[in-house]
Amino acid sequence: MFKYWGFLLCFFVTCNCSAENRPFRFAVNNVTSPPYAWIDKCNGELHGAVLDILEKVFEGVDIAHENVFYRSDAELVAQLRNDLINGKIDGVVLPARTYVGLVSFTDIALLERNPVVVTRAKEMSSPINLLDLKGRRGGIRSNELGSSGLDPSFVSIYEELKLSNVTNVRSGFSRLLNNELDFFISGELVVKGLLWESVKSKDLMVSELTDKVYKPLYLAIAKNSPFLGDLPALETEIASVRKRGLERLIYRNNMNHWISQRNCAK
Repeated sequence: MFKYWGFLLCFFVTCNCSAENRPFRFAVNNVTSPPYAWIDKCNGELHGAVLDILEKVFEGVDIAHENVFYRSDAELVAQLRNDLINGKIDGVVLPARTYVGLVSFTDIALLERNPVVVTRAKEMSSPINLLDLKGRRGGIRSNELGSSGLDPSFVSIYEELKLSNVTNVRSGFSRLLNNELDFFISGELVVKGLLWESVKSKDLMVSELTDKVYKPLYLAIAKNSPFLGDLPALETEIASVRKRGLERLIYRNNMNHWISQRNCAK
């Protein structure tokens, strides 16, 4: 179940005076999905690219907001639908258009999620597209397989690529250096966050993958929420944030922050 919910970040939002004088409530899961949501090991504070982007969006439309915290992925899965129905939460951020009938989504993505391809140094050019990978021995991190957050265009070519499961990024590094794989696909942050720990990192290369692998993250509002009428204004503000390039800047800042705090004690 973590395959899907590891990348899922849920947010409940509350508006200012228009909605019974309460904030627009949003929630996050167990915040183990940096840079989307994570806890700083140095000070125990909650951070996340999606949190920061939504902060900008709600500021832009003058909507007060607060989060509802889910302690684990299991709790999130068990509670999310009920909490949407009973009004405990107002909004949710999802990588796929799910919960049909319960929520209304923005037409504009809050954040795109771009993967990378790791190869032995100098063996492939950058950027790389999926067609470049045909016929090569490849893998993908196993916790990203079977997820409903995968883009349909990637799912359609997945079997053709004959990708094997890579247990984790360190295992992928090892299999590349041992010539057991020619490449593996993973999330950018995890790769770059662990690559510096590899004593042979100079022998590996990280390249941009031009094709979509993951569906973007969208903001949705429960259809029974008093803030449903704010959806068009929120969508307009999301478009403004994206046009100004703030979502990518926020994403990069969170990625760099997460990497920098990894030496702190838990």
